[in-house]
Amino acid sequence: MPSLTLELAERIGPAAPEGVVGAVAWCWKVPRGCGSARGQEFVAAFAARHRRYPDAAGAAAYSVLHAWKAAAERAGTLEGAAVVRALEGHTQTLLKDEETWRD
Repeated sequence: MPSLTLELAERIGPAAPEGVVGAVAWCWKVPRGCGSARGQEFVAAFAARHRRYPDAAGAAAYSVLHAWKAAAERAGTLEGAAVVRALEGHTQTLLKDEETWRD
């Protein structure tokens, strides 16, 4: 079980996967663990609005939308190829530590 969602991990409980190694892509505790103020703000705002913590899918959607918006602003257009070029090689820090978009 190499990839778990936080929801699945919580639902099956700690005993069910005993002896099975897996990973969660992102969970709401990550920003606090790596000292990401922006990530902690996202978690707090999400929890206040939805009365639950965000999952990896929510964090990914938030990150991608912010990255795409910033890339469109850098490119000066919404044209797809130009935005992709603005993403390539760009380094950002959103909900965790520094990340770089590959070319």
